[in-house]
This record gives sequence, structure tokens and C-alpha cells, in this order.
Amino acid sequence: MKKLFFTICFMTLLISLPAYTAVIKMKDEMSFQRYNANKNMQIKPNITPDDIPVDYDEFIEYIQERAKKVDKMPMSIIQQNSSMSTIDDVSYISNQKKEKSTFEKIYESAINRLKNIEQESPQDRINTPALISEEIKQQETAQTQQDTYKKQNDINVINVTLPTGKTILAPAKEHIPYLSSKIEILPNGMIHITETVNLIANGQKLKYGLNKALPKYSISRDGIKNTIIPYLNSVRINGTEVPHYIKDDGDLYLITPKDQFKLASGVYTYEFDYMLDRKLWYYKDRNEFYWDVTGSFWNLAISQAIATIRLPVDIKPLGQNMLIGYIPNLLTDKYSTIIQNLKTNALGFTATRPLLAGEGMHILVSIPKKGFIEPDFNKKFEWFIEDYGDIIFSLIGLLTITIAYIISWRYINSNASPIKIDFPKTPAMLRVLAFGKFDKICFASFLLDLFRRNIIDLKAQDEETITLIKKTDNLARLNKYERKAFYQILKAKETSININRYNAVKLKRAYKFIEKDTINRLKRLSLKLNFGYILFSCAMLFFSEAAIALLNINPITTIGLLISSTITLAFYIWILRHHFEHRWINRIAKVFALFMIVFCFFIMNRYIHAISTLIILVIIWNIFSYTSLFTKRNGLIKNNIHDAIQFGNYLKNNAQAIIIGGEFRIQQANIYALDASSQYSRTDKIVQDYRLDLMPIVLKLL
Repeated sequence: MKKLFFTICFMTLLISLPAYTAVIKMKDEMSFQRYNANKNMQIKPNITPDDIPVDYDEFIEYIQERAKKVDKMPMSIIQQNSSMSTIDDVSYISNQKKEKSTFEKIYESAINRLKNIEQESPQDRINTPALISEEIKQQETAQTQQDTYKKQNDINVINVTLPTGKTILAPAKEHIPYLSSKIEILPNGMIHITETVNLIANGQKLKYGLNKALPKYSISRDGIKNTIIPYLNSVRINGTEVPHYIKDDGDLYLITPKDQFKLASGVYTYEFDYMLDRKLWYYKDRNEFYWDVTGSFWNLAISQAIATIRLPVDIKPLGQNMLIGYIPNLLTDKYSTIIQNLKTNALGFTATRPLLAGEGMHILVSIPKKGFIEPDFNKKFEWFIEDYGDIIFSLIGLLTITIAYIISWRYINSNASPIKIDFPKTPAMLRVLAFGKFDKICFASFLLDLFRRNIIDLKAQDEETITLIKKTDNLARLNKYERKAFYQILKAKETSININRYNAVKLKRAYKFIEKDTINRLKRLSLKLNFGYILFSCAMLFFSEAAIALLNINPITTIGLLISSTITLAFYIWILRHHFEHRWINRIAKVFALFMIVFCFFIMNRYIHAISTLIILVIIWNIFSYTSLFTKRNGLIKNNIHDAIQFGNYLKNNAQAIIIGGEFRIQQANIYALDASSQYSRTDKIVQDYRLDLMPIVLKLL
């Protein structure tokens, strides 16, 4: 309900729109379920739980007797179009790698020893671990069992007490001697699972304890993909509750400790208690539950794996099936599986052989619809948000930003309220605004502005030479680019310089710095004008990502990843849009930027849908594009352009007033930058400040 609450709040604030999502096939689950699509499954004879031995040696004897009563699955029932193939146990083993693993050798040795015991006399059996009397003291029994087993098999063994209270011998290697999964299917479709795992650890694979993997998705027979919703109740280790949490790990959920700790060597009993929503499939004629008991995840051998499924009271399963092995080569013959009808509403599943690392124990139960509550509208809506919420929220963010741009653009073009902002109005900047380009006149007006500030003086020597005289060493009023331009013309210890064709290169170097300074001023002006739109767009992007994160099982981790990925994407999209002067640097930068964008895309796609990731990428690109459009001459900056043009007309039309009012020296640089110099001629009133006639010499040198 928490996700549903945040969803309603977010969709009340914004506009909810439908979305489309792609369905990705999940081969492992689908191959198993298709296998049973047309199978008429039969319930096997009743066996009570007390009939099942727990001691490993007794368990082997029990399996050999039980296996004689289990029929092998006929090959005719297998669909030809299925992606799964069932093979005999002999051919399956022959297809494995020639060199047997340690656990294969251990359990093969155990089976052979069991056959030898049958041929021994009663006297010979006295020291056999499976037949030692329970009256013997436990300490002596354990030592005798270990010594005998090690002598016969040359393998170190230890005593392991199972949850049932019985003690068995187990190899002193990292593995799982016993795994029991109790599954309860509730009337509302929730699945309650209590899993007990006996564990032998020696600090190798299990250095930091045992993590439990859960599937993130479930796929129906019709190819519909659902996101499973897990709820963790508790995790106990040797009876002590240890804080764990569920972590999103791509296509899996991981039940992992909140605080990492090292697991000392020893024997442990893990108890995982959790619930799953959306794991029960509702069909027209029946319901269906599928589960991989071992998860096909642990890199550990499992000696004995059993599972029980309990349905609501008086609900009898319609059919059941069980397979073990590696997908797609799953086994379901008398050598591999046993299914017991424990009660009217309960089933037991047992793997009759040890499972090697990564092998799965797959169970499927068909259930009548009677006794189950069909999902109502609220439940289906919650599931819909779970599946498509990230797409919806990212799409809402994109549409909101786009609509805001359209409204803003219309508002700009309407001139209803001119957008203006104060900025340093240098002569070069005014000319760029008025005429849309930086040229030689912009640089010449910079020299006239230095004259206005009383930093330099300009004197004519002849028709091709101007003497530039430094009047002060205090350049604090100039920014860094202006100072660099000044020092390109006049060195720090120089007091004057003749500007002519011999020093033209100095003017050209200074020209580059003033050009860069003017462009940066224009960008800062555009940024100030666009700040409101950029802030709104970034806020909407953040809110969309926050809403997406709230749908995830780890909101804080997800929002952190989304924000960091978004910043990274924005940086490399800027590089992709930016043009570098050097051709090879430009190409290398573009290729690297594309690589990083694709990399970030796949990182984000591990936590959210690919369509959502693509929409976020489009949002970032649009923010850059809209910002660029707003800086066009017909965008937000057009009011400043209008002011610059109007100011130029004022200088042209009020020449006499400016001269008489003594403003000529102050406005001389602006007069030249805005092409109003033709209205001003040298007169006695302004002769001391008049330098407009020297600028043609500067233009020739550039």
C-alpha cells in the first residue's frame, strides 16, 4: 500500500497517462511451465511425514525402496516445441564433464558403501554409522562414525544435527547437508515461505554468510511477465534473529545482511521467513504455482532437499510435478524425484539424489479456483503501477517539461511581459546583441572602453601607426580575459607601444581573448534568462526519478543511482553536443561520450525498465535542446537584443545632446560598437576625447 499511496500522490500532482512496456521472455521458468502445459498430472500415493527418514544412510535405503514404485515419465508427453528436454539419468551424467567434482565423488562413495553394507554380516555392521545403536554415548558414537567413515572413504566428516533433532554425518566441505522449504499458499494469493538451510562453512565461498536469491519476475504460460513483490519477515541464524534486508540485484532480489560480518567456520542453521505477492497465476479454469526451491543460485552442493506445499483448508490440488537438474536438461524420473500426498491439502516433494552446485529443484502445482480470492481493482491497480509505474512517471516528467516549454515559448512570443535581466553591458556585448556576431569592431570598441576607464591613451603617429600609452598599473577593474588581452598588447613593464603592422600579431592574440570573454558573457546572460526553466525541468526530472525510486524495493539506493547516472549522462550529452576545435579530439570525445552514455543506460536498466531509462535520456537531451532554443535571438534574449538596437538608435538620434551634455567620452565606445560614429564628428567640444578617427587603423591591423 505504501507504493500505491505514493503513486496516488504523484499522479494527483501531475497527469496520469497510459504507457506501453515490452515483455521480455524468461526462458528458465517458461521452459518448465510449457513442459507441463498439456500434462494430466496424477497425485501419488499417500505417505505420512513420519515415514520419511532424516538420517542420510537411512534416507538412501528409503529412496532405493521408494524408487521402485515410481514410474518414469513417458517421453511422448513432451511438447516438441518446448525449450526443455528430459533425458535419462545415465545419459545426463555422461553428458557432464569427465572429471567428477568433489561432491560427486563423496556421494558416489556413499552409495557404493551402502551397497557393500547389504553384503556384510551383522557382526561387520556393528561399526557402520547408519546402524550404530542410539544407546551408545553421543561422544563415542560421533568419534566412531567419523573414524570409520574417514577410513572407508578417506574424507573428513563432521556430525550435523538436523532441524528434526537427528544427527547425521556430512563431509567437512562447504555445502548444504539439508534444505527444507515449507510453502503455504494463502487464500488471497500470497505465498508464505519458511526455509530452513543447514550449512557447513569453512571460510571459502561462505566467507560473509549465506545470501538468499529470489526471482524478480514471474512469467505465465501465455508469456505475460509480472514483477514479484517480496516481503521479508525475518532471518535467523542458529536461532538468533539477524537483521537482513531485500536488495534489488538486476533480475534477482537478494536477502542479504544489513551489516556485513564474517562467518566463522562451523555448522549453521539459517531460517528464512518471507512472503511473495504475484507468484500465483490466475487462469480461467485453475490457478497455478511454480517455484524453484533451491533457486539454482547457490554455488554449493545440497545433500538433501525437501519441500512441502500447504493449500487452504479443504483445497485439494488438481495436479503436481517436480523436476531437478540444470535447465533445459531437467529430470523427472524414478532416480530423481518423489512427490507425496501428505494430507488432503498438502504435498511433499523430495529430491532423491544430492543436487550439485547450481542445480534447481522445480515444483509446479495446479490448484482449483475455489477457495481463492480473485484480485480486486485496487490490487490490480497496485500491480499495474508495479509493472508500469516507472514508465508512467518518467513519461509524465517528459510531458510536463515539454508542455512547460511550449507554454513558455508562446509566452515569449506574445510579448505580454518582456523578460529582462541586468548584465554588464560592455560595448562588445552590445554589438553582439544588436548585430548577432563578434567582429573587429567589437575589439576596437574594447580599446575605446579602456580609454574611457582611463587605463590607456591612444595617440596617432601617422596614417598607419597608433601609440598606445599605459596610464595605470591598476587593472583590478578588468576581468581575467580582459587582463590577458591587455598583457598581450602591452607587457607588464612596458609603458607604451606603437600599434602598427609589426605588432599586428599582438592585437590578433588579444582579439581572441576578448572574443572568448564576450561569448562567455553571452552564455551567462542566457543561463540567467534560462535559470527558471532549467530549474523547473531539473526539478521535474528529480520528482519523476524519486517517484520511480519509491516503487523500487530499495528507494534510497535507487534514487542515488538514478541521480548519479543522470548527472553522468548530462555531462556526456553536453560533450556530445559540444564542438571541440581539434578534429581528432572532437572525434575521440564523441566516441567516448557515446560509450559512457550506453554504459549508463545499461546500469540504469538493471533497476528500472528500459523504456523508462530511454525516456530519462530523452528528458536530459530535451533540457539541453530547449535551453539552446531559448538562447536563440528570437528566444528569451530577444528583449535584450531589442534594448541594444534601441540604444544604438538613441545614440544616433541624440548626438548633439550627448555632445553638449558631456557624455561623449562615456559613450564613445558604445557609439563605435553600435555604428553610430557617423553622427559624431571632431569638434572643439569633444576634441580632447575624440578617438573614433583612430579605429580604422586598428581594423586594418586585425
